[in-house]
Amino acid sequence: MLTECDDDLEAWAESVEGEEGIGNDAHSAAVGAISRLSLDMKEKFTLEACGPLIEQCIGHADWKNRQAGYLTFGLIAEACKDHMKSNMDQAMQTACKGIQDQHPRVRYAGLSCLALVLTELSPHAQTKFHAELVPTLLSIMKEEKILKIQTHSVSCMINFTTGLIQEDENEIEETTKSGEIMTAYADQLYQNLTELLKKAIQEKYEPLQEEVMNLLNVSASLIEEQFSKYFKSFLPLMYEILDNVESTTVSQMNLRARTIESIGFMISAVSEDKQFVDTVKQVTEKLFVLLDQKFADEDP
Repeated sequence: MLTECDDDLEAWAESVEGEEGIGNDAHSAAVGAISRLSLDMKEKFTLEACGPLIEQCIGHADWKNRQAGYLTFGLIAEACKDHMKSNMDQAMQTACKGIQDQHPRVRYAGLSCLALVLTELSPHAQTKFHAELVPTLLSIMKEEKILKIQTHSVSCMINFTTGLIQEDENEIEETTKSGEIMTAYADQLYQNLTELLKKAIQEKYEPLQEEVMNLLNVSASLIEEQFSKYFKSFLPLMYEILDNVESTTVSQMNLRARTIESIGFMISAVSEDKQFVDTVKQVTEKLFVLLDQKFADEDP
């Protein structure tokens, strides 16, 4: 069922992804079912059922089969995380292979797969493989020609970065952050994000704008005061969104809300730096003016 998808690459590239598994077609139904079934079947039976099929699909000449293989590997990651942790090198090798496939839709599936695997293997996969992973993802973010895949590469980097922040679900232990890893790549990361946000604004591509800001939020909170050198590169772009994006549609409202949220993360990251006192004051005044406006009931 995962191989039953439309061949029209142009239409796919222009479409905007919703939540996985919400469509009525066979492909969406399969995506929605695999994760649930793997959790019900547990690790042993999932691996027995899916392992040989995944290996066969990933090596297949047909892109639809390769896409199905990477999607399946990512979708069973939660159910099979103990096995993947015990065989991390092999799991990461499989997960990373797809992101450099020749076919755009396989690359997209590979990014989905890698993001899901990184979530389950964090923070150990990030710590062990960052030297190989981060430069590759940064390269895709910069050089990929299809906006949809560029956006997805940013999403994958969000999963990588989030995995470096370990929160205690019981709120007993303090949150631990491995900011030194991201600090090593910060210059290239924020240069890429600045260019991507400019591109997304110019082309009015809201999915990329939102994902850039999501990555900006989590990375700024991770490296904290080290973010100060990048603060002024992003603030004018945030203003541009707030000044030019209307509040007509729900997606526009969400984008404006996400922009305000990102400004909050940025201010929090530089709040201890005295050189930004006047700038923070100006930003706060602008936000007060915005928040004093009347909002629709559906505006977040």
